[in-house]
Amino acid sequence: MSESLIYESSKSRIYMHEESEWGIPIALKVLNIEYPSPGDIEDFYNEFEIIEDLKLSHGRNVLKRSRDQNRHAMYLEWYDGATVKNVFKNKQGDLVDFLHIAIATSEALHELHVHNIIHKDLNPHNVLVNLQKHEIKIIDFGISTKFDLKQHHTQNPEHLDGTLAYISPEQTGRMNRKVDYRTDLYSLGVMLYEMVTGKLPFNSEDALELVHC
Repeated sequence: MSESLIYESSKSRIYMHEESEWGIPIALKVLNIEYPSPGDIEDFYNEFEIIEDLKLSHGRNVLKRSRDQNRHAMYLEWYDGATVKNVFKNKQGDLVDFLHIAIATSEALHELHVHNIIHKDLNPHNVLVNLQKHEIKIIDFGISTKFDLKQHHTQNPEHLDGTLAYISPEQTGRMNRKVDYRTDLYSLGVMLYEMVTGKLPFNSEDALELVHC
């Protein structure tokens, strides 16, 4: 089964397979750390654990996980789309497409929250768009969590998860408040602002300054 590399970061690689045992194109996500710690492996498979039993309308469903010769991998449904970041790079004036994608992303978040899932890293790189169909898929559930009303979820300010420019004050740990589904709504607001204006509401190279915006 041949594979084409379509994305690489410090933590993962994603390959596209046009043929698979499921008879459909799939995305193969591989842990991209040569000597991963137990924590690295746990974080990588968190995506599988979070959504394995769900059939999301607005997410790439996971098919299976595997380990082959120390290669940790997950097989996910393939989705033919581009990231919001790329699609809206030069489309700030297109309000029709903006409204379609804004509504679809809001519906996608609602679907996650109904299942008590907090994404915690919603940003333009983690939303895939098919403009012809006005569809979106939310991806990358690596730091997502299940929300439990009985637990008080607070963030350690010395360990930030998520993309700093898009995460809420409570997720940075600056505010001593529980992290719940509203953190995704904050991230959605930042993303929509950027889609319309082409810039972030708070922009700084200084991480500490961003935390205190």
